[in-house]
Amino acid sequence: MINNMVNPFKPGSGLYPPYFAGRKREINIFIDRLKQTIHGTPMHMSVIGDWASGKTVLLKKLKETSESENCFVCRIIAPNTDSSTVFVNTISKSIANEIKLKKWLSFVENLRSKLSKIWGFGVTAFGFGASLNLKNEGVTPQFDLKIGLTTIWNELQKEHKAIILLIDDLDTVTDNKARRKEIRLTLLNSLRGGIE
Repeated sequence: MINNMVNPFKPGSGLYPPYFAGRKREINIFIDRLKQTIHGTPMHMSVIGDWASGKTVLLKKLKETSESENCFVCRIIAPNTDSSTVFVNTISKSIANEIKLKKWLSFVENLRSKLSKIWGFGVTAFGFGASLNLKNEGVTPQFDLKIGLTTIWNELQKEHKAIILLIDDLDTVTDNKARRKEIRLTLLNSLRGGIE
């Protein structure tokens, strides 16, 4: 007699099951990359799969794994947009919300004070205003994100080993393939070489 098990979870719901099974290979790859990131060699990883194949649940597991290593983790749901600026602002707001959620009010005030002094112009970042608002119209979203993440890291590194961004639904950010590639490159170029 064959024991047919029925999946009690609605595919695509992103609900976390009471136990996590499988994906050992993906978790081990992530752990290896996480260790390298913690030791100063930032690594990136993509989780690619069909709709409802468990990517979101895997990201939740990777979040737990990262937090157990004392990393600051932010799970971000990619917006549906053709704009690199909107994409960067979504990352900024998600990080801000994660920080606020963890009730780091003194951190927020300290960061706001430091950001307002950068190059002598008004800067807001990561929900303490949403994004870097540079007066120079020629500033790229990559620069915006790089400066914001660097500023955040300068504060977080006192308490955390790394910043881990888990971006869900990046494959659905836009239907326009050229714009999707540009948005992905914005992210990768911002993270290239790590945050110092």
